[in-house]
Amino acid sequence: MEPYILKEFTLISFANSLLILSAGRGIGLDGFHKLNLVAPSSRETILDRYRRQLSTDTSIVVGYRAPELMSLYPEFQYHYNYNWFETGSAFSAAIGLKKVPVIVLPSDLFLDEAAAEVVRNATGNIIFTSNTENRSTSAINVSTDKGTVHEIYSGPKRRGDDVEFKGIVLIQDFELLTALVASCEDNPSMAFSDCLEMHKEAFRAVDTGGLVTEINAVEDYMEFFDKDMSNADS
Repeated sequence: MEPYILKEFTLISFANSLLILSAGRGIGLDGFHKLNLVAPSSRETILDRYRRQLSTDTSIVVGYRAPELMSLYPEFQYHYNYNWFETGSAFSAAIGLKKVPVIVLPSDLFLDEAAAEVVRNATGNIIFTSNTENRSTSAINVSTDKGTVHEIYSGPKRRGDDVEFKGIVLIQDFELLTALVASCEDNPSMAFSDCLEMHKEAFRAVDTGGLVTEINAVEDYMEFFDKDMSNADS
């Protein structure tokens, strides 16, 4: 099937593409580029693992230290967030969202194989969630009922059964893509999750069914590093 092109967007008929939002500075990791973090047991970087687990059709929104990542991985397509220092992830999403179906995710997640399989094989417009017990005060939470998304919000849990959203989204509907991009363009300082909240009725929530480890600080990485090595030795 020939690609369907409208304005700057493209509808593709093959497997999901992948968009990684990676324009931020990574202050919690001393400015180290998160996509270069390595799982010690496999020697895979986060970017290598994303590509292997989810899609080889990968594009990345970059900002801080963009030339460093581009020089290490020249095979990918890049979008430059020229206002990375004063905009939110919504602006990065607006820059990078060009085609469907697309998996959107941040640059700081290690997915185990079970979680990656759920994301890779899913269909529809989906917000992927995790039933995380210990969450930071800045966590993004989702109120759901049998897959229906009622609310996406940041901060402490408001209800005991609210699940966590770690930034993984699947978009397969072209009209939803264009509407979401418009919301992101209108609200460039917002987080991408805030724009998803505006269109929550178009999504359903699906649990990843596996472990998704988010790396926001050096302590997070050291904990993951030790667990990953222990699992490899056992």
